[in-house]
Amino acid sequence: MVEEMKKSELFPGKVLNAAETKPWLKAYPKGVPEHIDYPRVSLYEKLMQSVEKYANEPAWDFSIASATYQQFGADVDKFADGLAAAGFKKGDIMTISMPTSPQGIIAVYAVNKLGGIASMIHPLSPPPQIKMYLNLSKSNWALTLDAFYQNFNAVLKETSVQKLILASIPDYLPGIGKLVFKLTKGRKIPKVPADDRVIWMRDMMKGNPPKASKAEMKPDDTAIILYSGGTTGEPKGIELTNMNMISEGMQVSVWGNMVPGNSILAILPIFHGFGLGVCVNAAFMNGGKTILIPQFTPEDVAKLIKKKT
Repeated sequence: MVEEMKKSELFPGKVLNAAETKPWLKAYPKGVPEHIDYPRVSLYEKLMQSVEKYANEPAWDFSIASATYQQFGADVDKFADGLAAAGFKKGDIMTISMPTSPQGIIAVYAVNKLGGIASMIHPLSPPPQIKMYLNLSKSNWALTLDAFYQNFNAVLKETSVQKLILASIPDYLPGIGKLVFKLTKGRKIPKVPADDRVIWMRDMMKGNPPKASKAEMKPDDTAIILYSGGTTGEPKGIELTNMNMISEGMQVSVWGNMVPGNSILAILPIFHGFGLGVCVNAAFMNGGKTILIPQFTPEDVAKLIKKKT
């Protein structure tokens, strides 16, 4: 068969070059390499490589708040410490039901550090869907906003979730941002009643628990669960490994030139593959910045393009 013949037999006396054997390389823009060497590490470990290399570069931007890679890495470790102290361990699964916000992305990498799996779902999911996602993923932890406590509370007893971590959007906003939020959207959020299952993320971040050790995670271990659209039935969980997330992120980072000084608007939500993989994770592979947008409106995005990109 042709594929078994030697190149010299197919093209006698001719030395083949890359342009002939790989014609698609002609379409590669300048600076895009033919090969990428992917590190055989966990998602958390790859992030911390960027933290070490780009410590003082901006990692994320959120409204009037921002964080350098060093600050971002410290928050990931701090939340991992709090999780471990609360009982989170390797193999545990956390459903993350968050808008595109600092708390949502911090949780993804903290869970990965401890050897857990992050199951990403829409924060506006109604109770029946929440129940379906929690049971499908076999989650025993969940993270959501205080505004969505009631939706989770309605179904937790029918799931394996033991602890519900609540975050609040203004926790990552400076003083004036907290005040504006409280006077506008914050006053509409019902007060969360006393609940033994609830842990507040801000309390976990303020505490001083023992330092959590990094769990041993293999590159091919599952890191993230995303969900199909469910157009022909119930959504199906899609398991993505550490290597899936890292290789996709590095490819996008190289092609999009996501390096220090460049940024990407995270318009798509983090429960989408594009939102988490391209708009967020890819930026962290080579020192780029992600601009987190928790709620999309054309007017707000237009303003951000003018102001921050």
